Amino acid sequence: MPSQPPPPPDGGTLRLALPKGRMQDGIFTLMADAGIQVRAGGRGYRPHVSLPGIDAKILKPQNVVEMLHAGSRDVGFAGADWVRELDARVVEVLDTGLDRVRLVAAAPAPMLIGGRLPDRPATPRRGCR
Repeated sequence: MPSQPPPPPDGGTLRLALPKGRMQDGIFTLMADAGIQVRAGGRGYRPHVSLPGIDAKILKPQNVVEMLHAGSRDVGFAGADWVRELDARVVEVLDTGLDRVRLVAAAPAPMLIGGRLPDRPATPRRGCR
């Protein structure tokens, strides 16, 4: 049986980093297509995500990569160009195909099991409040 990644600091919250700027709409649409609603207030950097156990934060794409590299976010979306430029030690989980610059979802390597994110238990989908 593969070893389990260390749990997030609080034992169950996934710390998600979302890009602000031109990438944001595409990522929010991608997530909506997957049944995950994200609602961000006007200048709010802490959006509500329709899945329980998600702590989302909206950041500049380069800060997404820096926070993933530092381990202060568990998974996030950013351009592959930032990953290369910052020489970050993260693992590409998904090429979203959303942008002419390769936009990827990434996570720190210790979080992966067999090169993939661990499965989360299925939870009922709920709309944004």
